[in-house]
Amino acid sequence: MESQNKKFYLKIGVAVLVAAFLLYKNPKSPGSIYAPDMAFSRAYETYTDNNPRGTMLPVANTISRHALPSDELYQKEKSVIYSYNYTRFYQNNDTDKAKAGAELKNPYEPSEAVLARGKVVYDKQCAICHGEKGLGNGKLIIREDGSEGAYKAIPPAYADRLAPMKDGEIFHSITYGKNLMGPHKSHVKADDRWKVVCYIKELAGLNGGGALASAALAVDSTKK
Repeated sequence: MESQNKKFYLKIGVAVLVAAFLLYKNPKSPGSIYAPDMAFSRAYETYTDNNPRGTMLPVANTISRHALPSDELYQKEKSVIYSYNYTRFYQNNDTDKAKAGAELKNPYEPSEAVLARGKVVYDKQCAICHGEKGLGNGKLIIREDGSEGAYKAIPPAYADRLAPMKDGEIFHSITYGKNLMGPHKSHVKADDRWKVVCYIKELAGLNGGGALASAALAVDSTKK
């Protein structure tokens, strides 16, 4: 009888332990999930492993919709077509830089409107190093108080640097960068790069008189 009681209590004890093990709840656990597909979304989410298309680069050698100028003449001009897909036709080396200088022509003349747009882009992207007048004295090079800036690589003045260069070569340098100057192909569209070429040549006095000088004279004459 006593032996049977021991077996009975042993079974009860084992059952209690098993029940305690099965019913134990971790205080940090959220509990059972009734509908896991609602808790763990199957939808694509930004910057996650389950989204193979979320951070894809554009298809190689393609041009963004509405990227080309609307003017039919520019769309037919070889220089414009090549410059909007520049990295496909010209690689980042001196040989292709010279090739671009020989083959590509700036589709824009240095009109007041073109120079005005070129100045807007230049002031945002270039002046901080090259300076307001293209003298290589931007705020990263020389501070407003005249002390040395944080950037030690001093860009050459445009008047000295650009004189022997062709427009395609300048466009190449803006696109790919040069020395410590980074590339601008990803954040300055080709249309604006050509206008910057016009503007920095104007700063260097290489546009033959220049629309900027004419505009400045016109402004001065209205003040008199």
